[in-house]
Amino acid sequence: MKGLMLKELYLIKSFAKQYVLFLVLMAAWSIMVHNISFVATYIMVLGSSLILSTTSMDELVSFNRFAVTMPIDGKKIVKSKYTVLFLTVGLGEVLVWLFDRAVNLLADWKMEMIDGEGMIVMVALFLSANAISIPVMFKVGVTKSRYTYIVVMITIGFIILGGYKASEMAGIPIDDMLNSIESILNLITSAIAVLIVIVSYLISVKIVQKKEW
Repeated sequence: MKGLMLKELYLIKSFAKQYVLFLVLMAAWSIMVHNISFVATYIMVLGSSLILSTTSMDELVSFNRFAVTMPIDGKKIVKSKYTVLFLTVGLGEVLVWLFDRAVNLLADWKMEMIDGEGMIVMVALFLSANAISIPVMFKVGVTKSRYTYIVVMITIGFIILGGYKASEMAGIPIDDMLNSIESILNLITSAIAVLIVIVSYLISVKIVQKKEW
């Protein structure tokens, strides 16, 4: 497991410079518009997509076919990918928090920050979208997994947008209603995300164990 994790980290290091460059540009844009949501969203997208990037490189060199000749079972391969997902998304959330605190300490003005509850929902959504796409990745490859991820994110976006539009047409103050049930909503969202990740992990393990590399 340690060797697999080191392999993942070395792969991430190999293309880290271009991601850091984009991160700096997004951070600069967030400062200009006084809104951290741009860099926060980018960091979440970046962190959650790294697993697809490293797997794409694995496919190029047929790493999994080589890995099964060593004392590594499919479960460890799957576990390493989910571990990378949690590490990158978790690190991304910490970076967003540090960035907001640093800017607000150094500047004379405050940035519009995504509150803690908003970050919980954002992390849950990105984890859920990736968890749905990972079994597809192990089953039919990275390309179709990316399409699955995009479709899931678009679907989630339409559901959220549709909910707001429906509430406006019905004359229901959706923001006030969400604020009143914020804690319950965060709990439900987190619970659903955890359930999706667990089911996704079990499906991925079953796929890998039955797959002939």
